[in-house]
Amino acid sequence: MSRVRHEPRVRSRESRVERRNARFQQWEALLTNRNTRHRLGEFLVQGVRPINEAIAHRWPIRALLHAGNLKSQWARDLVGGRVADEVIRLFLELLRELADKDEDTAELTALVAIPPDDLTRIRLRPAGVLSSSTARQVRVT
Repeated sequence: MSRVRHEPRVRSRESRVERRNARFQQWEALLTNRNTRHRLGEFLVQGVRPINEAIAHRWPIRALLHAGNLKSQWARDLVGGRVADEVIRLFLELLRELADKDEDTAELTALVAIPPDDLTRIRLRPAGVLSSSTARQVRVT
């Protein structure tokens, strides 16, 4: 059983992308273009650990992209759960293009929203931002 916590959300809907349409081209741009990521406020995450980290840190998952060949229970749990706003089924060739791999393509790719810049996102350590050894070296005059 997967150890990923599922937050209550509106039921995910599944759509299909079967060709290199405008939406697919936008995902490709997110992989290579920092300005596009900044403008759209989202990026693609590939791999089990990075996707789990995004979920654990409560980053909004806008979509889960998959090719229907979900072999792991982890992937089936995420797709069947309410982790993402939308679930999108792609042709395997399209998912491989996004992963830039011919073999061993990841089962899932997540479209993740970039949280807004906010100082409340920065967690201070108990001793403050600087560690105690560094703080001794800094003198405020």
